[in-house]
Amino acid sequence: MSVKAQESCLYNPNPTTQITGFSTSVVFSANGCLIRSFQSSINNQVLIYKPIDACSYDVANPQVINFGVNSALGLAVSPNGCLAIGIQPLEEDSTLLQMYRQTAECTYSPVGSPINLGNNGIIDAAFSPNGCLAIAYSQFLGGPSVSNAFVQIYTQESNCQYAPLGSPISVGNNTITGLAFSSNDCLAIVYNNGVGQSEGPPPVATSSAVQLYAATTSCQYSALGNPITSTANTIQSSVAFSSNGCLAIGYTDTNNNAYVQLYNQIGSCQYAPSGMPISVGSINSAGALKVAFSSANCLAVSYNTSTDLTAQIQIYAPLASCQYASASQVITAAGSNPTVAFSPTNCLAVGTNSGLNVYAPIPTEPIVTPVPTSPVRVVLCGPKCRTTTTKKPKIVGRATPGATIYLQANNKLIGKTTANSKGVFCIIPCRALCKGCNGIVAFTPNGSTMVSSNAIQIFVNCR
Repeated sequence: MSVKAQESCLYNPNPTTQITGFSTSVVFSANGCLIRSFQSSINNQVLIYKPIDACSYDVANPQVINFGVNSALGLAVSPNGCLAIGIQPLEEDSTLLQMYRQTAECTYSPVGSPINLGNNGIIDAAFSPNGCLAIAYSQFLGGPSVSNAFVQIYTQESNCQYAPLGSPISVGNNTITGLAFSSNDCLAIVYNNGVGQSEGPPPVATSSAVQLYAATTSCQYSALGNPITSTANTIQSSVAFSSNGCLAIGYTDTNNNAYVQLYNQIGSCQYAPSGMPISVGSINSAGALKVAFSSANCLAVSYNTSTDLTAQIQIYAPLASCQYASASQVITAAGSNPTVAFSPTNCLAVGTNSGLNVYAPIPTEPIVTPVPTSPVRVVLCGPKCRTTTTKKPKIVGRATPGATIYLQANNKLIGKTTANSKGVFCIIPCRALCKGCNGIVAFTPNGSTMVSSNAIQIFVNCR
């Protein structure tokens, strides 16, 4: 049998972790900690959860950082584990930025005193792949003007201690709705222009743009070319980069129809449209459209539905050249104002004003096709289903004498050996099996293809 890898962007619709309470934002650290901001009328918090198993988290014992009536905004985690939290006081004008350092697994301690950002409102925060910190904020002007919007870049002076670098990047009398860094250190800022008063209904955006910036030196950025402007009667609202360099921009039209346009990278921080926009459908005008990529380049688009305030997340699988097929899955979550994040291992977190759910990706399985004539064979011996109390059980099989044997558990390589002159092989996994059920398959090369064995299941029942 020949084996070929199968790409998948499907998720188990039953969440592996469920947490109640208003989740205003959610992020993952590089080592898989789940971090969310929780909003209430009495005590706003940031809660940090340890992973237990694949996409499962210890919801009973989080680290809790209390902010009282102050709001925690703009969560971001650096590649080396620094945590940035923006703090918006209820009765004070000055907004604060507090940095934290991870001192133990999923445990953070504050670093130094908070940075005073003045009479500004934090909108978003992001770290570059090199650890530079970007804080987007607005400075209210009053009267008919909405705000002056800026992005301040901070550089790390020591272990998770940051200081502003140079003057902030100004996008003028506009409102920033998102920012993102690419894996090669391009910065994208999306903003829109609106007309409104200091009181009453929020301003109505009339135009929008995405400006790209290239890194000139460490943590210093320069605008590159003209911004990507919205077409007539459409407003851009969110931006994200995939790990392979694609740029996604989410936007809506005046009838609240939502779309996502993909872009190919054609030069250093330069992009061109890739195909036609993805039509997401009709959304609720009160819910912001957001886009995000997993490390496997699956695209998630989150929004509120047009008929009610149920959150929906559409998942798209990549094709080629920054093009995506129709949505492979739609996940529905209770609540509104959804925010999404992917863990380093592709777990999907969805936060709403009702709570937070974490979904596990459905493991990709090999596509097995028959080879008409093949002298190579490999078979796993013993019962098809078995139980063990050790995480590294001995696994025995038979194969063509001298064949190289690769053993996989749950689609991950756990051992390699060679069948002896009688065609017998024995493997003790080099990495521990997971608690619970493990799918085991052996493979051996046959020219340019791989031959697979029968599949067995080993249930690990141990502490």
